[in-house]
Amino acid sequence: KRNILDEAYEKAIELSNEKDKKNVSIKAAQAMIRAGDFNRADELIRNVMSKASDFERKDVVNGLKTFYLYTAEMHEKTRKLGEALKIYERVLTTMNITDDEKRKIKTKLMELYQKLGKVKEFIKDYLFDKETELENLNTLRNLSELEITKTIIETFKQKINELTVLDKGEAEI
Repeated sequence: KRNILDEAYEKAIELSNEKDKKNVSIKAAQAMIRAGDFNRADELIRNVMSKASDFERKDVVNGLKTFYLYTAEMHEKTRKLGEALKIYERVLTTMNITDDEKRKIKTKLMELYQKLGKVKEFIKDYLFDKETELENLNTLRNLSELEITKTIIETFKQKINELTVLDKGEAEI
């Protein structure tokens, strides 16, 4: 079901001349991101990208990434932590980002999961290189063995350092 905002932007895009359609479509996508309708935003952006040059595509993608991150930060400032979490997860899983950006987003995710009382979900979904089924009895049994426990503690230290410490130098946790 389409909402009034979407219908209004659709009409604005339809009535725009070819030169303005791109800008109106990008504004519509930004409104959809603010409203949490990421699929509709993607649809609008795909339409813009299909008509854009290579240079314009790169500019649109960078602008979109910047807007997603700005919106997530605004949600954090207004204490809409669940909304910020969704945006950071989307950027991390769907956008082509640098290792430094990944590190910063994972740090944000770790903080948000902690504030929301969802540390277990963060561990399950993001701490290891793949999703881990923490309720599986074999997994729990394996995790409780002494050597595995030591490895987990060292891995936690390493992952936390990767997420939070840029200049490691001689410091150790």
